[in-house]
Amino acid sequence: MEANSRQQRKLADDQRRVKTEWERCRPFIEKALEHCETHDLEHVELALADNAMQFWPGEKCAMVTQIFNFPKVRYLDIFLCGGDLNELLEMEQSVCAYAKQWGCQRVTGGGRKGWAKVMGRIGYKPATVLEKDLTNG
Repeated sequence: MEANSRQQRKLADDQRRVKTEWERCRPFIEKALEHCETHDLEHVELALADNAMQFWPGEKCAMVTQIFNFPKVRYLDIFLCGGDLNELLEMEQSVCAYAKQWGCQRVTGGGRKGWAKVMGRIGYKPATVLEKDLTNG
């Protein structure tokens, strides 16, 4: 019985730490969301609460990732990131290790054109995504 109580206290402590880190890092994610057409902060928070996305806090940055499963491949997508670029690039190694632990064959990420040059330095290759807006004609 005591072990169960200890586990519950640890879980509550972990949840408080995550909440504190989220509050501290939320401005990094809010800034990244300014360039995102698919999600608002509330959507991200709900996905994190459902464990559908993963939160990666740094000292001066933060990331949100999501794992996608397809019939032939599983990949982790770096969905949102903001804050200190050098720290984000350092965190990428941990993200890749996590992806491998979860059986992912690829790590992907999208963003503005400048990201292609930055991420190219650490092994990412540009991939083409074509988009057509169906709301305006």
